[in-house]
Amino acid sequence: MKKKAFCLEKYNNILEDKKLVFMGTTVVSGYAQGIVISIGNKTYLGQINQIAIKDKPLSTLQKGINSIAKIITVSIFIVLPSIVFLNFIKAPDDFKFWEVLPFALSTVLGLTPEMLPLIATTSFFIGMVALSKQKVIVKNLYSIQDFGAMNVLFTDKTGTLTEDKIIIDNFLDINNNINNRVLKYAYLNSFFQTGLKNLIDASIIDKMKQKKEEKVFFQNIEQEFTKIDEIPFDFKRRIMSVIVVDKKKETTIITKGAIEEMLNICSYMEITDPQTKETKIIQIDKEKILEKTSFYNNQVFRVMGVAYKRIDNNNLADSKKEADMVMIGFLTLLDPPKKSAIEAIASLKKHNVEVKILTGDNEILSKIVASQINIANQDFLLGTDVDQMDDETLYQKTQKINIFAKLNPEQKARIVSVFKQKGNVVGYMGDGINDAAAMKYANLAISVDSGVDIAKESADIILLEKDLKVLENGILEGRRSYTNMIKYIKLTLAANFGNILSILVASFCLPFVPLLPIQILFLNLIYDFSCLALPFDHVEEKNLNKPRQWNFKNIIRFMMVFGVLAFAFDVLFSFGLYFIESSKLKDYEAEKISLFQTRWFIFSIWTQYFTIYCLRNDKFWQSLKKSRMMFWFSIVGGTFALFLPFIPVLNKSLNFENPFTLKYIVLLAVSLTLYGFVLSIVKKIFIRKNQELL
Repeated sequence: MKKKAFCLEKYNNILEDKKLVFMGTTVVSGYAQGIVISIGNKTYLGQINQIAIKDKPLSTLQKGINSIAKIITVSIFIVLPSIVFLNFIKAPDDFKFWEVLPFALSTVLGLTPEMLPLIATTSFFIGMVALSKQKVIVKNLYSIQDFGAMNVLFTDKTGTLTEDKIIIDNFLDINNNINNRVLKYAYLNSFFQTGLKNLIDASIIDKMKQKKEEKVFFQNIEQEFTKIDEIPFDFKRRIMSVIVVDKKKETTIITKGAIEEMLNICSYMEITDPQTKETKIIQIDKEKILEKTSFYNNQVFRVMGVAYKRIDNNNLADSKKEADMVMIGFLTLLDPPKKSAIEAIASLKKHNVEVKILTGDNEILSKIVASQINIANQDFLLGTDVDQMDDETLYQKTQKINIFAKLNPEQKARIVSVFKQKGNVVGYMGDGINDAAAMKYANLAISVDSGVDIAKESADIILLEKDLKVLENGILEGRRSYTNMIKYIKLTLAANFGNILSILVASFCLPFVPLLPIQILFLNLIYDFSCLALPFDHVEEKNLNKPRQWNFKNIIRFMMVFGVLAFAFDVLFSFGLYFIESSKLKDYEAEKISLFQTRWFIFSIWTQYFTIYCLRNDKFWQSLKKSRMMFWFSIVGGTFALFLPFIPVLNKSLNFENPFTLKYIVLLAVSLTLYGFVLSIVKKIFIRKNQELL
């Protein structure tokens, strides 16, 4: 036995290694012997599956809510001991811990947005129902928020942006004239081949069927020939041949395939004299054919050559049958983008979502599709280039690149992961096995109903129809749902923060607690009842035009600015209350304490309603007209609060007294009017400095 050491060719993309057969491959034709080198999870398909079955990282919504929870937790740990400590300092001799503790607990509980789970679920459920009417399945309810937050969408090409079918545009001879014989030979090749008919074969057969129905071409042409042999297609030759015999006993080999490979087996070409219309066979002009191919490629067409040769029945076993053939012409093929793709891409750009193509196809076809659907495609990046870059270089390089070609699944997943790590909210749309890993890494994974099982399993959103225009609707529903949810979070945190500060200060300055624990809880209950209308609230156009992502600094600023403003008016109002009847602390007996608490309760609930109406949208009067449900919920809640002191049982349980005197009504009206005026001014300043309100 002789052995020899030599260097093997390195394949940067494992899928380009022609010596490997991957688990899950469908054998179309032919046979081979091989050695199994990996099984199960160690195979290439198994490794992809291991990535796909991993738990998906937390969504942006989950991360956002976790951060809100941290803010509230920290606030509770600051406020709770502060209330206890201030009450101890105020009256150390009369301090009773077990009496102060319920008040302190109810106060910090007031900071919590108790209705957040219900508000969030309702907001996104409304979006899910709206999408379901457009035949979109939402597997993960909270992924709708990622839809609205998405600023980069990566998409596979074949079957996702394109129709996943081939259209025969024309059948031309060498002189660029339509020639029925080109279609005839192409049809015979596709009809008689017994392997798995691909999209091109199907389109050729459909084209011939169309011509038959138009009665402009051969009828029953396949009955005039008998197939006696075939040479099946393989990815090395990239051509396919059949051998047929006609009724005149003439034997012909007919071949079709990629132009480059066809030129390797053709020595002649058939042309038609424009004057005499006679056909003749001459030496092939390869440069001329390549020029025509390049021309059609630049016109977004794929080109397939068709050739034939008469052979002797005695030479059927000749291994060189596919040689010295005559090229008769070529087919121009179109892999059309989906009708909705152009409109969908335009709408995504309009709503500030970048679209980038990640595909295993070559860069030429990818650029053609990109140009058809108006994706900028001056530059592209190949899988081999991706492997040579570190993450930082890759991210910087890809900022202005929209086409990534010849990628394997790991490279797709890496690109998605790099963009995600840089703070982007990334969506990925695909339907194949090679998309599953990238879909797992994306914030939002979108597939179609015709996708493979592993892709649909990895998806958060499944499109039941091929209409990509639903992507725009999904984005709008996501932004609408998020905006209404963030309204509740910001408004509630600001209002509750102001109430807690005012209660904290008042409990220290007054000889009694400003509100009883049960009053604080009931105050939150009435407010939260009105907030049930927020998921149905009107959302301004400006909040739909850009990705809506969590901005925690803005949430904190909003809470501090408007919370402190509410606190300031609470303090001013409490001092006004304090001196309405008497300026002496000793005059405040139990009845007057209840009166004070009742009046503060009414003022607090109405300041919260003023906060909702002034801050839920930039333009107060326009939003008021478009949100009737919010209006009526607020009217019911506010009216109920005014009548609480007169409702039997409840007024006793809440320790309320009739609060209404002329002085109080004047103080309430002036305070609320002044609060609304100042709130509007502060809102304009806040928007000017932060570029957004919500």
